Amino acid sequence: MTTPRHFLNLDRDTLSGETLRHILDVAKVWKHTPPQTLDSLLHGKTLAMLFMQPSTRTRLSFENAMYRLGGNVTTLHTAQSQMQRGESLKDTARVLSCYSQCAVMRTPHHQALDAFVRYSRIPVINGLTDTSHPCQVLSDIMTLEEEFHCPITECTVCWVGDGNNVANSWIHAADNLGFHLHLSCPPRHKPTALPRGTSFVRSFDDPYEAVVGCHAVITDTWFSMGTSRGSLLRRLALRRKKRALQPYQVSDTLMARAESKAVFMHCLPAYIGQEVSVSVFEGTRSRVWQGVANRMHTQKAIIAWCLDALPDSSSTTAKSAAT
Repeated sequence: MTTPRHFLNLDRDTLSGETLRHILDVAKVWKHTPPQTLDSLLHGKTLAMLFMQPSTRTRLSFENAMYRLGGNVTTLHTAQSQMQRGESLKDTARVLSCYSQCAVMRTPHHQALDAFVRYSRIPVINGLTDTSHPCQVLSDIMTLEEEFHCPITECTVCWVGDGNNVANSWIHAADNLGFHLHLSCPPRHKPTALPRGTSFVRSFDDPYEAVVGCHAVITDTWFSMGTSRGSLLRRLALRRKKRALQPYQVSDTLMARAESKAVFMHCLPAYIGQEVSVSVFEGTRSRVWQGVANRMHTQKAIIAWCLDALPDSSSTTAKSAAT
C-alpha cells in the first residue's frame, strides 16, 4: 500500500521547502481560476474532519475548499462520536479510512495527532495542535506575498507576544523557506521550536527593537483555546502571564517602528485591547481579513497535494509569476 501524503508541519524534516513553494504557487493560481475549472478535480472523494476542539475558520475554509474541488465533506466532533464513550483514536482512524480519502484533525494534544496518523490509511492534515498550526501560517505567507508582490524570502516577518503553536509554525516556515523572522516574546513564554544553527530566526527581548525593518507584525491571543481558568493557582498563573505580555501589545506606537508599509496580521480569534489595540486591528494596515479569505485557497492546494492532484510545478510557477 502507498504511504499516505500527510500535511503535519512546516519544518524541513516533515516537508521540503520545494513542496511548500509548490503548494503556495498553486494556491495563488487557483485563487484566480474560474470555479468551473476545478469543480470536478476531486469528484467522488470525501474529506473527513475530526474536531476535538471548536473551530470557525479551519472548518469553514476546509469545507468550502473541498466543495469547490468537487468533493464531499464529513465533519465529526468528538462529543458527537463514540470517542466520547472511550473509543480509541486507533479505531477512529481506521473507521475514517474506510469512508474517506483524506482527513483533517484538530486536537489540543499533538501526541493525539501522531497516534491518529499512525493508524490512518489516508492522508492526514494538521488542523491545529498545541504545538503547531501549519495551515494558518501557509495562508499568511500567501497573503504577504500578494501584499508585497514578491516571494516571502524578500520579506522580514516579526512575531510579537506569546510563543505559542502559531509561532512555532512561523519558525518552521522561516527555517524551511529561508526568510527572516524576528521573535519577541517574554522570557517565560518563548516558542518551543527555536531551531539551532539557522540564520533566519532571531530573538529579541524588546518588541520595539524586533519590529524595526519588518514588513509584517503578527500576533495571536495570549491565552490559547481550551486554557483552563478553574483553580485559584491557575487563575494566578494566567494573571502573571497577562502582566508579562502587556508590554508586547501590538499598538500604533509599535507599528510605527516597523517598515512604513508594514502590515498587521492575526490568526484569530482576537481579543481587542489585549494582544492588539483596536486602532491597529481595525486600521488601514490590518490584513487580517485577507488572511482569512486566503485560508480557503491554500486549503484547496493542501488537500490536492495530499491526494496527488496538483498540477506540475513548472506550469504553476509560470502562471503564479504572471498573476
